[in-house]
Amino acid sequence: MQKWRMPSEAALARTTAELTILADTEQKILTIAEDGYQTAIPSHFGREDAIRIGREKLREKAIKMGQQKRISRWKLLKIKSLI
Repeated sequence: MQKWRMPSEAALARTTAELTILADTEQKILTIAEDGYQTAIPSHFGREDAIRIGREKLREKAIKMGQQKRISRWKLLKIKSLI
């Protein structure tokens, strides 16, 4: 008789979501293409502002995807500045 076991990583599946944020301070517009989201921003909008909005939008997206618990892990993959 064979016993089958699920790999431990399969049992620990987590909700994942990602966003790409474009903050154009010259045009004063922030865009999140994946969600079709746009909003006005001040010309002094910075990285910390983008990270704050990104976390808020990721939290909203995770809840829509069924994540009901507190989000325990964030990973910022890349920040690119064109100045």
